[in-house]
Amino acid sequence: MKTLLVMAAVISYFGVYPGKMTGGWKDCSPEESKIKDFAKAAASNISQSSNSLYHSKMFCVTNAKSQVVSGIKYKIVFEMGPTVCKKNKANINIESCEPLEYSHPQTCSITVWDQPWRSSTKFYFEPCTPHVENKCNRG
Repeated sequence: MKTLLVMAAVISYFGVYPGKMTGGWKDCSPEESKIKDFAKAAASNISQSSNSLYHSKMFCVTNAKSQVVSGIKYKIVFEMGPTVCKKNKANINIESCEPLEYSHPQTCSITVWDQPWRSSTKFYFEPCTPHVENKCNRG
């Protein structure tokens, strides 16, 4: 009987323990190259679909999480904004484009579902919003 009570207490403890949940979201480093690559690809897509005369680029990743599913799902938050490089110019290296002075950067959130064994990466975009606080060094 005593063993049964101890087992019940242990099971109850782990049932409410606020530790890592299998299959739950975990924090990732915003500096991880894969995270940055996903954010850059998303920023490029957003820039291409905008009506702006200027190319936009990702300035930094401010938050990233991952979840193991059938592959890996990433939630990535990043800052992006317009650059001095105009869209009507050919052969632009977006990395060398400086931020447009007095521009208003945006905070963007994406979810990426990556399944490398299927050569499948799907991007899910949320609308970007103007942000109040600059969390990264633009440039």
